[in-house]
Amino acid sequence: MQPDESVATLMAVREYQPDKYLFFATRRGTVKRVSADQFKAVRSNGLIAITLDPNDELAWVRETDGESDVILVTTGGQAIRFKETDVRAMGRPAAGVIGIRMESDDRVIGFEVIEEDHELLVVSEHGLGKRTPIKEYRSQGRGGKGIQAMRLTARTGKIAGAVMVHEDDTVVMMNSAGVVIKMAARNIRRIGRTTQGVILQRLGEGQTIKSVTAEHAKDPADQAMLAELPDDSTPVE
Repeated sequence: MQPDESVATLMAVREYQPDKYLFFATRRGTVKRVSADQFKAVRSNGLIAITLDPNDELAWVRETDGESDVILVTTGGQAIRFKETDVRAMGRPAAGVIGIRMESDDRVIGFEVIEEDHELLVVSEHGLGKRTPIKEYRSQGRGGKGIQAMRLTARTGKIAGAVMVHEDDTVVMMNSAGVVIKMAARNIRRIGRTTQGVILQRLGEGQTIKSVTAEHAKDPADQAMLAELPDDSTPVE
């Protein structure tokens, strides 16, 4: 790689079928869909997968089946859901199209493929979070400003992460001090889009949430080691 490059996504692809797609999303809200079979033969020095603007960066790549809905969430609290078919399939060198329109100081913080039996978990940089049924995020046309995913205040700070979760999943959060906690997704309150959420992690002065991921707990013994919510973790509208 070049000195200014870093790996954005690592994914396992079993078969490069023409009816499967790789869906790309950048920090500035550009999206792109490419048939998976265009990546069958990758040279040792790589292939061009997307052409980026100088002030943008690729952050997510997900596999889709041609009929999925996708959702983008920004640090400024907006989210947009649209059908992947709103983005025509393109060649590898193409730059993509606008997925969400944002203010100049906003950035995409989460990109997911919709799973109807899952919910969207949104976590703020000051440690508040919530699960919201995905049906509350209505499908819109690509390229709009989206709808509110969390009511942001000085207490919440900006959004630090947004991921799809099932109630059987484990949520993993890391803060700026390098402290990692895990908690059961089912223990996180399910409330509406326009609320601030509940306290998931208490942070020290100057600390913020830096990373949010979800994993499926394969070992029941792991569940016994998960963190509980703070005692006064009540919803904040």
